[in-house]
Amino acid sequence: MTSTPLVGIVGGTGPAGTGLALRFAAGGVTVLLGSRDPARAATTANDLNTLHSLLTPITGVSNEAACDADIVVLATSADAIVETAAALREQLAGRITVCMANLLKRSKRSFEAVLPPEGSVARAVQAAAPEANVVAAYQNLPAAALADLDRELRADVLICGDDAEAVSSVLALTSTIAGLDPIDAGALANAAGVEALTAILLNVNRTLHGEFSVRLVDLHGRAPSR
Repeated sequence: MTSTPLVGIVGGTGPAGTGLALRFAAGGVTVLLGSRDPARAATTANDLNTLHSLLTPITGVSNEAACDADIVVLATSADAIVETAAALREQLAGRITVCMANLLKRSKRSFEAVLPPEGSVARAVQAAAPEANVVAAYQNLPAAALADLDRELRADVLICGDDAEAVSSVLALTSTIAGLDPIDAGALANAAGVEALTAILLNVNRTLHGEFSVRLVDLHGRAPSR
């Protein structure tokens, strides 16, 4: 894989997909923006390229074509991501496949995490596309913050996966986004905790009337070695 990989975003015309595409393209990463409707993807990509000054242009393609990339990000909603992964399992075989979804529900009191029988959405995606190298990342980043290039990001990104090389590639990719610090958080099994953390962050946002993400602090005050 080259030092600047080609990234495909499946289901990329929604808020999460377009926000991530903008951040990658602003950092010089070439992005294929995928959709079930290639015409919609082309229109969305053209709009993004017109409205923003990006180092590399975004190209709108079909979801299938978006899988022809070094790293594929599944940006579909949590309730559709497993079905999408299953439908594209042949195209995703052997590909680094990033799951950024969280499955949540809202009760009277708070947001709550919902973990599927596989243990996490990321593990469910791995089961649906067993030959893909699934990596969990970006679950705790607000889509609106990603999409606003005038906003400075300040967050750690917890990245989980069973394939060390795939995780390393996603760590490097994440480093192209200014203000984000990627951290290897261990095996894909740990994605359950990262996904659940999103529900906690949404509750904290409401309690403290702000917008929060993840930032790890060394208890001894030492600067982390990233």
